Amino acid sequence: MTTNLNFSKYKRFFAFGCSFTNYKWPTWADIVSQEFTEENSFNYGLCGAGNYIITHSVMEADHFHNLGPDDLVMVMFTNFQREDRYVKNKGGWLYPGNIYSQGIYSPEWMEYFDEDHALMRDLMLIKMLESFLKSKGIDHYFMCMVPFGSTQNGPDESTPEQKELIERYKDTVDLIKPSIWEVCFNFNWHSVQPRSITKVPTAWHHVHGDGWYEDNHAHPREHLEYIQKLWPDTEFKQSTKDYVETYHQMVLDKKTVYEDNLIQRKQVKRFKP
Repeated sequence: MTTNLNFSKYKRFFAFGCSFTNYKWPTWADIVSQEFTEENSFNYGLCGAGNYIITHSVMEADHFHNLGPDDLVMVMFTNFQREDRYVKNKGGWLYPGNIYSQGIYSPEWMEYFDEDHALMRDLMLIKMLESFLKSKGIDHYFMCMVPFGSTQNGPDESTPEQKELIERYKDTVDLIKPSIWEVCFNFNWHSVQPRSITKVPTAWHHVHGDGWYEDNHAHPREHLEYIQKLWPDTEFKQSTKDYVETYHQMVLDKKTVYEDNLIQRKQVKRFKP
């Protein structure tokens, strides 16, 4: 089992995931990027992304950058209760996040959402992605936001059918590192304090109400802790550690994070039909 990411082995770094990869403040992906030049680091994360567009993004990156043995690829998968799709007359890709708190798909459409289908879809996507990256000789690591297969009610509330699927794809699930939810938060997002408290913008009132919101996305220090616990022998530059501490304090101090992102990332290449 690898305990050291050994960044010096690689020329380029590619990160993929949801808002736990690309958010309004630095994530694990931005922290690892500090060990590479800006030119050679690529954050393909998308806020609200499900595992379908996460996998699609890896294929996009390969199309534009021809991934190979000199690259480090790290993917953080998310919960399977998400629905990504490309709809041209709706502006392109839709990736609204958790299917039970989104505001894009109608109640009528939701009658056709099936968790078992979503879990089957994501398990097969991850299995195919593993085979693809392995075939190209690419060093890659799979992580997750929550334990893979977790339901809305927690990691142990899966249906018998879902548990059977997880068991059927056990070899695939075992490729995924323990989640940040369990490693850093002990299955309780509120367990680590203090948190970022920010004013909720109008666009998010349907989710969080009108007022102040405690943001339970992992903060920079927790992202670094996650990487260090998964790969304890990994060495980070002092400048990277300073970067984490600076932004961690900014996250706690700033009360308008939703309106003002703390960092700006370079654009990555994507398909534009």
